[in-house]
Amino acid sequence: MTTLALTGSPLWYASRAGGTLALVLLTATVVLGIASGGRAAPRRAGRFELGLLHRNLSLLTLVFLAVHVVTAVLDPFVRLGWAVSVVPFGASYRPLRLGLGTAALDLLLAVLLTSALRLRLGVRRWKAVHWLVYAAWPLALFHGVGSCTDTRLPLQLWLYAGCLAAVVAAVWWRLAGAGPGRVAGRLLAATAATAVPAGLGAFLAAGLLPPAVGVLLQEGASTSPSSSTPCAPCAGARRTTGPHPAAEALVHRFAAEHDDLQDVLESVRDAADRLSDSPGPEALTAVQDTHRLLTERLLPHEYAEEHELYPALAPTLGGPEATATMSRAHTEIERLSRRVATHVELAHANGAPPPNKQTTCARASTA
Repeated sequence: MTTLALTGSPLWYASRAGGTLALVLLTATVVLGIASGGRAAPRRAGRFELGLLHRNLSLLTLVFLAVHVVTAVLDPFVRLGWAVSVVPFGASYRPLRLGLGTAALDLLLAVLLTSALRLRLGVRRWKAVHWLVYAAWPLALFHGVGSCTDTRLPLQLWLYAGCLAAVVAAVWWRLAGAGPGRVAGRLLAATAATAVPAGLGAFLAAGLLPPAVGVLLQEGASTSPSSSTPCAPCAGARRTTGPHPAAEALVHRFAAEHDDLQDVLESVRDAADRLSDSPGPEALTAVQDTHRLLTERLLPHEYAEEHELYPALAPTLGGPEATATMSRAHTEIERLSRRVATHVELAHANGAPPPNKQTTCARASTA
C-alpha cells in the first residue's frame, strides 16, 4: 500500500483536490472570457447565456479556491497561518511557490470586490480591474506546478498542459478573428501567449518543481519506518553519489534501527489480531504492551529521524521537500499512537476495549 494512500489527512487531500479543481475552473472561466469577446464571439450562443455561464464558472472557482485555502491553513502538517493566505511571499515554507498562489488569490479577491461594487464604480473602472483575472491565471498555474506534490505524475502533468494549451489556443483564436485596430492590445496578448509557456519552461528548468525524490517517496515508500526495508530517504541516500560521511553514518545507523524495530511492528499486528478474534482482558494487555513499545521505541526513533537524519540528507536529496512525505507518515503514526492511548484509557474506565479500538489497531498494523 502506498504512502499516498495512507499518510495524508483528509484536509491534505481536500486542499489538493480543491486547488486542482479551482485551477481547472479558472482556466475554463478565462477561456470562455477570451473566446466570447470581440468579433470572435460564437454566434450560436447568446451573449446572455455566455455571460451567465461565465459568472457561474467564476463562482464555482471561488468556492473551490476557498476550500483549497481553508483546508491548507487548517492542515497541521505545514502550519501556514491565515496571514499567509493573503500576504504574498510571507510563508516560511516554499515562500515563492506559495506566494504566487497568494498573489493570484489577492487579484481574484480584488475582482470579486469590485464586481460587488460594479454599479458604484462604473463599467469602465470595473472592467479595468476585471482584467486582473488574466494576470491571476498564470500565477495560479505556476503556483500549482511548483507546489503540488503530484506535479510529476502523468495525469497531473497532462492536466496542467491541457490548461496551458486551452488558454494559449483561445488567445490565438481570438487574435485570428480580431479586426483591425488596437495593435498594442493584440501585441500584448500575443506576447503573453508566448511568454507564459516559455516562462513555465524556465520555471521547470530552474528546479522549482517538487523534487522527483519526494514524488517517488509518495508513490512507493512504506509508511512505517519499521518496515522490512530501509526508509526511502535512506535508500535514496545510498543511491546518491557522494553523500557526506556524517550523513552516510546516520543512514547506516537508522537502517540498523529499522531492523531492530521489527518486533514493534509484529506487536502491533498481534494486538490487532487479538482484538479482532476475542476482545477481552488478554487483548487489552496486548494493546497496552504495544502502546508502551510505540511510545518508548518507535516514536523516539521517528523524532530522531526528523531532527537528525532528514536535515543531514536534505542537501543530498535536493531540499527538505524530498522527505516531506515521510514526515507526514510520522505525523500519522504519532496521531494513531495517541488514539491507542486514548482507547486504553477508555478501556480502563469502562472495563473493556471500546468497539472502534479494532479499527485503530488495524490501521496501525498497516502503518
